[in-house]
Amino acid sequence: MENARGILIAILVVLPLLLQAAKISLSPPDGNSIDFEVTASGFQIYSCVDVNKTGHLSWVLDRAEAELFDAKFHILIGFHYFLPKPDAGGGRATWSLLKTPGSSSSELPSSTVTGKTISNLSGGRGNIDDLLVQATSHSGHTRLGRASYIQRIKTRGGTAPSDEICKVGGMTQAVPYKSDYVFWTQQASDVIEGHHGYIDAKYSTRPLFVLFGEGFQHYKFDGSAWQLFNASALLSSIPGQEVIGDHYFLETKDARGGQPTWSSFASPSTVTAKPVNTLRPATSDSISWADLHATGNTGDKYFFGGVTYVQRRSTRGGLPPQVSRAPKVGDVFLSPYSAVYWFYVSS
Repeated sequence: MENARGILIAILVVLPLLLQAAKISLSPPDGNSIDFEVTASGFQIYSCVDVNKTGHLSWVLDRAEAELFDAKFHILIGFHYFLPKPDAGGGRATWSLLKTPGSSSSELPSSTVTGKTISNLSGGRGNIDDLLVQATSHSGHTRLGRASYIQRIKTRGGTAPSDEICKVGGMTQAVPYKSDYVFWTQQASDVIEGHHGYIDAKYSTRPLFVLFGEGFQHYKFDGSAWQLFNASALLSSIPGQEVIGDHYFLETKDARGGQPTWSSFASPSTVTAKPVNTLRPATSDSISWADLHATGNTGDKYFFGGVTYVQRRSTRGGLPPQVSRAPKVGDVFLSPYSAVYWFYVSS
């Protein structure tokens, strides 16, 4: 199990590149709402490097350094910077909030969030891209400690200098930029606007807990179409928080027809379920939302062991491949996805 977790964590580090290739929207998935917004003023710092080891030098973004200001009162409230090395989730870009707004002293921040870019859009000529960043780690328990996604919008400046002045490897150039950063948080309501679920309407249930899942939908080509046969995902309370479990399919369906399974690490328990309904996703580039009825449980009754229904919501990605070349029978495709899973217990 530990080896499998390590492999999955390593794979998740490359998810941003795969998700960008899928041209996913700059908006966070449904089920997230804006918490607060800041303005930023600082520098995008580029290094002159030989990226492809061909002797040709070019500018590559090394890091950013910026001050963060309250969007309403325009007082200093924090900083934006990059970690020297990526965290376990592949993130370097970091935002921190001061304990005392307006003070630039060396006191420890009240909270931080680090994230990885999962989508980008052009900011226009002369401006760096707008970005959607998914949280990969947190510290502290104040506002940034609950951030799920960060948007960089309204960018001004910050683009790389001309390669003509990139003459010596290792030299750096700081380019002024401004932008707004919007911090989002995962909603705690059990009904998301426009998506009242089958479980809510048909059964007497109450939400037990909510988990964020990120990983892959596994597809195999059967000669005529791509068929879903497995999933692999890590579970946490919100993006970037501690991994507390995983999601996978049983090798074969259980006696009651269930196969998708969720498992916890710290408090050993599992729930297996079968789909009973699907709902239209918010965007056409994401797998459907789904309602599932539990078919088997093990372990802690206050965790997965007590779950009677599951909903998959707020999906992002996960569709079978759209490729021009003809696949061969038995070909396997891992489609990166994320979702929010709601776990219910009968009232």
